[in-house]
Amino acid sequence: GKFAADPTNWALDWFGLYPCKREARRMIGLHVQTQKDLIPEPTDFPDAVCHGGWAIDLHNPRGINDPTHPPYVPTHVPYIYGTSLRCFVSSNVPNLMFAGRLASFSHVAFGSQRVMATCTTHGQAAGTAAAYAVQYGKTPQEVAADSDAVWSIQQQLLRDDQFVVHQINQDPRDMALKAKISATSELEGSEAKEVISGQTRAVFGPGGCMSGQCLPGINRWMSSKLPATITLEWDPAVSVGQVQFIFDTGLWRRFTFSIKSEDQESMIWGQPMPETVKDYSVQVRAEKSEEWKTVATITDNYQRRRVHNLNLPGQYTGLRVEVTATNGFDHAHICEIRVYPVGQTSKFPQKPANIENPWPKVPTPPIALATPKPPPEWLTGPTIPVA
Repeated sequence: GKFAADPTNWALDWFGLYPCKREARRMIGLHVQTQKDLIPEPTDFPDAVCHGGWAIDLHNPRGINDPTHPPYVPTHVPYIYGTSLRCFVSSNVPNLMFAGRLASFSHVAFGSQRVMATCTTHGQAAGTAAAYAVQYGKTPQEVAADSDAVWSIQQQLLRDDQFVVHQINQDPRDMALKAKISATSELEGSEAKEVISGQTRAVFGPGGCMSGQCLPGINRWMSSKLPATITLEWDPAVSVGQVQFIFDTGLWRRFTFSIKSEDQESMIWGQPMPETVKDYSVQVRAEKSEEWKTVATITDNYQRRRVHNLNLPGQYTGLRVEVTATNGFDHAHICEIRVYPVGQTSKFPQKPANIENPWPKVPTPPIALATPKPPPEWLTGPTIPVA
């Protein structure tokens, strides 16, 4: 062909890896999520089990046969939204669940839900719910209709570091929630107590969750230097069976499977994220003792979630974590610490009868955002009606 410039030294920047259909069959679940659940404000599902936030990305149904309109139009989603467990449970087939591109979404809502990172949260949510159903001998439909079961699934997802809109850690077995917490150093807004905020991500603000559906702040402890120690203390003493950490892995940072040179140059590939804790030790102080004993020493860590099954005999008045190195930063970041007693480390906590709703205690100022416009009619109908 003819080019405006000499292509001799041109480089291939991007091409599609696979020729794929972006949409095929979708199942009908107990709830069909539509664009009204996404814009202008997200539906606050009490049974939310995962989240999304991609734009409603709709392609022209006539494709290249319609040169008068653009090939696709992304409709901005102003907030991170939750997805109901019922979107993954069949409405008419017993013992059937589905996730990802099979899940119960309208064509328009699917334009946001279809991307792979969002689909992975579907899989984790549906798989966790299926495990609950098997463990307690219930059908998926029975689980979805049981608010106590849904709460237990949500709490397990949080423990496994899934972000669930409008949910925080309330596991009654987690002794960290009852601890007095201090640190050798801390930064303003990132105090030691943030490791028990109940939320392991910063999702508040423009592009994040809607006001009232998440906690404000960055929800992690940050020291001012290294080495740094964070200490949990109890009175009376507690049992220590399992300790879990959620470390900071730079979730704000762009990281995507892309061969575009501009993406490649802006990402950190093939190495741990610099803010992630690298070397640390776990120490405990037994009841009626002033001595600290090291029970775990970890080097060269790069993972976000670390679980230590200690099953220590006796009772303890203190547990501390000493961070001696990160993978690049000069101070420590820890998003969450959990401590479970011996014999109380199983999955799916039982909902207490008197559990409190924590949200009225967490005021969040409103965010002024422009109301998004719905997709244009030529893009959604009459060939594909607005859902």
